[in-house]
Amino acid sequence: MHKSSSIIAAAALFGMLAGCSDEKPERGIEALPDMYHSPAFEAQTALVSQDGKVQYPAMLTPPEGTIPRGLVPYAVEPNDWATAKKLNNPQVASKNVLKVGQTWFNHTCATCHGKDGNAVHGNVAKHFSGIPSINGTNVLTMTEGEIYHIISVGRNRMVNLRAQLPPAERWAVVSYVRLLARATMAKNEAATVIGDAEATSHDKPEDGAAQAAVRQGRILLNQRTADLAAILKLGDEAETAAAEFQPLPEPEPDYVSPSWGPQLGESASEESHK
Repeated sequence: MHKSSSIIAAAALFGMLAGCSDEKPERGIEALPDMYHSPAFEAQTALVSQDGKVQYPAMLTPPEGTIPRGLVPYAVEPNDWATAKKLNNPQVASKNVLKVGQTWFNHTCATCHGKDGNAVHGNVAKHFSGIPSINGTNVLTMTEGEIYHIISVGRNRMVNLRAQLPPAERWAVVSYVRLLARATMAKNEAATVIGDAEATSHDKPEDGAAQAAVRQGRILLNQRTADLAAILKLGDEAETAAAEFQPLPEPEPDYVSPSWGPQLGESASEESHK
């Protein structure tokens, strides 16, 4: 009798397992049915919640108050210029900071404002008018915080560049733009001075002081022109290859495949003897 019961139990168990096999059109008894019938959503397919709101899986709004890990959000409101004016640049305008600023300016800003800060030399000026140049008094009359604020929140037709430029790079661009404006204005002032001196010397060819002023003015203009040219070449590709300048680091990928090379702290020869 005991043997018969064992056979019946074994047959029942076999029947249950057979019911879960893919060989049968009917599954029979299913273990963990939620796994067999889990809902699948197509990307960008509308979902209607119980309260009737339509949402999309790839564009769900994050919970209120949450921020990406490691991000310090920019808290100044777009129209709060009083607060923006008081923001201080945390970086010293060193040579490397200026090179980083020039590199990112050329990549991100020069399309509209021109590599030399003159909007006429930017590509966008061919199609749109009213783009301001940023190599004159309009930049130098603003604080560093105000320039940083414009980059962070945008202004008029200019969009914000927070996604393209992290805070450190934004401040580096601010330092570079102000240096570019000062150098451009110094060159323009020198050109004005020599223009006046040449006009005076033309009217008074016998005046030795007027002739000396022209010579000094030309020397000053050449110096200011060379200074501006050096600034514009700060982040050129030829310069970035020099040992004095470290290029911007490559972005870290989300996932790095495992490597079978030497472990940290051991040489390749040590690895080969293992």
